[in-house]
Amino acid sequence: MKQTISRLSSPGRRWLVLASAATAAVALASAIGILPTLRLAGQPGVEAMTAAAIAVWLASAVGAVPAAMASASQPQGILTAVQTGTLLRFILTLAAAAALVFGTSLPRTTLVLWMALDYLAALATTTSMELWLLRKKRTEASA
Repeated sequence: MKQTISRLSSPGRRWLVLASAATAAVALASAIGILPTLRLAGQPGVEAMTAAAIAVWLASAVGAVPAAMASASQPQGILTAVQTGTLLRFILTLAAAAALVFGTSLPRTTLVLWMALDYLAALATTTSMELWLLRKKRTEASA
């Protein structure tokens, strides 16, 4: 296990883990919801679901940067990094939702619903991964 953590010691590798977690969360949510969305909203609903998934993933990938760059030597800095990433992810998701709702002809209800579902899935997954990685990073720094 120690070998795994040391391989995650660079910010780029930590970001890759966090972006992969967001990818997995959004992909799983979309896989579970594609058939009901197709049945209830048709092809335009699936297009809205796809647009929402891409927007949330991009926001999550950018929001993971502060946690990936956090320094293990400052415990308060770790907490601030996670909070900053969460705020950044929320603002970017909100901006993407507004742009997609007002700038496209995608079905609004389906789009907003999938933005919320994907955001919650990515938020839960990436925040737990951020905390796990940063705890491990702090343990590694103190050893």
